[in-house]
Amino acid sequence: DVLLGENHATVDAGILAFCNHGCNGTFTIGTEAEANSTETNVGLNHAWENFEVITNSASSQVYSPVIARHMRQTLSVGDYTLRDIRKGEEILCNYLSFLGDPNHWIEGVTDLREQCAGETIGAIFEYELHD
Repeated sequence: DVLLGENHATVDAGILAFCNHGCNGTFTIGTEAEANSTETNVGLNHAWENFEVITNSASSQVYSPVIARHMRQTLSVGDYTLRDIRKGEEILCNYLSFLGDPNHWIEGVTDLREQCAGETIGAIFEYELHD
């Protein structure tokens, strides 16, 4: 993935490491801005407005190796539960917030739409099938 203009890979040490995508707005954690955007209703013509705000503010900071190593945690600092989560219920998030490269926005949203429609499988599940 590309983040802040450079190739980027992160390992999330937080709760988001265990978060699957909540199709059609069924996600249980996120931000208020994310709550109204789903893979079915976002436009394909431009990257998510919230992503642009986040990257513009993050890119204006002085480089910090600590921030660079913990970028996903930094970007998800404002996440909270969007509704009560029952005991044993899966934690779901909005994968739109993980689409890090505006140049691949259409591809990412289209992939999520196809996964949610049951037309294709996600990269991790595909990897597990071939392992």
